[in-house]
Amino acid sequence: MEKEEALLKVNNLEVSYDDIQILKGLSLSIQKGEIFGIVGESGCGKSTMLSAILNMMENGGKISKGEIIFEGKDISKYNKEEMRRLRGNRLGVVFQNPGETLNPSRKIETQFYEALRAHEKITKQEAGKIAADMLKRLNLEHGDKIIKKYPFQLSGGMNQRVALSLAMIMEPSLLLADEPTSALDVTVQAQAIGEMMKLRDNFGTSILIVTHNMGVISHMTDRFAVMYAGRIVECGDKNEILSNPVHPYTRSLLGAIPDFSGDMPTGLEGSPPPFGSIKCGCEFESRCPCCEGNCTTKELKLIDVSKGNVGKEHFAVCSKAG
Repeated sequence: MEKEEALLKVNNLEVSYDDIQILKGLSLSIQKGEIFGIVGESGCGKSTMLSAILNMMENGGKISKGEIIFEGKDISKYNKEEMRRLRGNRLGVVFQNPGETLNPSRKIETQFYEALRAHEKITKQEAGKIAADMLKRLNLEHGDKIIKKYPFQLSGGMNQRVALSLAMIMEPSLLLADEPTSALDVTVQAQAIGEMMKLRDNFGTSILIVTHNMGVISHMTDRFAVMYAGRIVECGDKNEILSNPVHPYTRSLLGAIPDFSGDMPTGLEGSPPPFGSIKCGCEFESRCPCCEGNCTTKELKLIDVSKGNVGKEHFAVCSKAG
């Protein structure tokens, strides 16, 4: 059976800020109803990728190469008005801090009304009913009372769920989530992850989540990619990567996770190279415990390391993988 056309397909994407290259030949695809993750340290380019997809790059940011195919159209060529109609309608977004989404000086119902009015003719009363219903569908009872409050009158966890409801109010086909749980405590993190996972069941929503938390990746995604220094170094089926990580950086991320054995997690020394630095071969070479001579010269290219496991795609960029 032929594979269904991807909902989102990023092809060989390169992004620069004032001629400093941030993303380097990034490619990925997300299917309808799939939860796809991007994981990596701060400064690896995760948020830049989301900004590029949303066409929300600032301070000289521009796409210098590649394409972003969403629902069959290259949205990297869209103008501001075309992207404005797309964002919030077909593309939803949830930020790390609800404060970046919610206006603290306006009641929740007003913010839902403004979001809906941007895409359709609607009265404030109609918007209030839709907002209260969406909050209820995301397990926030008494939505009719919540929409009458200001964000500062709600807890962080409630604000995050309100922000999620606001992102879903037009029932977009793809939700982009930028570190959506990092500002929450552990208990509320688990609740927020559960609510996002229910979106697939309740709305058929695809989700692209970026995070530095391997625990979120292991619990939530179907497939994920590991980013380092602006490029993908390993990607594929979640269980395949977690059980058989190939790239040393992926192994380092997994080794830094505490477990119940009582053994201390292994930290990763050093820092990623600064953006704009020109380096031949692997950018991870200076931090890699198993570096060899050709690591500094070999062309960086994702190769199939699935070992013939049908339906368990697995790719990595590493001289150890070939």
